[in-house]
Amino acid sequence: MKDQKGQALVEAAIILPLVIILIMGLFEFGRAMFLKNTLNNAARAGARTAVVTPKYDATTHPNGMSTSNSSKKLLCTDSEFNGQNGPVYKTICNSIYNGIVKTDVTVDITITELEAPSGLSPGDSVDVRLTWDKFEAILPILIPITNTITGEASMRYE
Repeated sequence: MKDQKGQALVEAAIILPLVIILIMGLFEFGRAMFLKNTLNNAARAGARTAVVTPKYDATTHPNGMSTSNSSKKLLCTDSEFNGQNGPVYKTICNSIYNGIVKTDVTVDITITELEAPSGLSPGDSVDVRLTWDKFEAILPILIPITNTITGEASMRYE
């Protein structure tokens, strides 16, 4: 009995670091999933805005949807909201919150022509992909989670 006095202390010293790493991993995974869901929701809102926004026309719809694919980093400024795809960028900027710096997000808008006529027409697919590459894990060496998080949505143009 006398030799077993420190047994619980030694067992705790062996197990405690493993339990702490497991709990930290759960927190990191939860945080990464929260940020991914935020980007998915922003992409869904942007795709919805894209499919209901009229096609770009310099005179009647200067803030309309471009008929070609685009990729750009968000600026979230008023000048970005005026022009082609402006309503989509505005919706995405308003949908990103909590832990994601908006100006670090890259927006890719892809238009897939599924039906004639050429150009953006009803039935075509509009894909919105948001990429944020600034995610930092609290313990990156012990818990290897990628630093790039993406959100995607696809809808048919109306």
